[in-house]
Amino acid sequence: MCTPVCRAHRELVNGECQQCSSGTVKPERGNHPCECDRGFTNETSGLYDETSGLSQRTSCAPCHTNQFKPTTGNSSCLLCPANSSSPGASDELDDCVGVAGYTGQGANVTSCAAGTFKADTGAAACMDCPGNSSTEGVTASTAS
Repeated sequence: MCTPVCRAHRELVNGECQQCSSGTVKPERGNHPCECDRGFTNETSGLYDETSGLSQRTSCAPCHTNQFKPTTGNSSCLLCPANSSSPGASDELDDCVGVAGYTGQGANVTSCAAGTFKADTGAAACMDCPGNSSTEGVTASTAS
């Protein structure tokens, strides 16, 4: 019995080459299964048989909000550092940006200094408080 060899972006499923499913990749030719793309994590591991291929396809879901995954493969998503947030399906640490009261992104998220504030999530700098106002210490998300 001859087994087809699947080209890139296709995997052997029940003896036939099929397109990788959404959120998965396979950049090279061969009969190994597709794997989760960057920003996606494994939900169901495919059951693989050398002759017929997969009997159950790998299912990958986007990383949740506040998580990221910078590599392909069936590994778990990583949590953003403290005081930062990212959108779903984030694929790098720099997608994690400071929440209100914090500035920066990735591993460089810091609290707003006294006398400054930041009301929104993002990598933007903290702003000086308007005249006749201040903050009650660091990590301010509003000026009072």
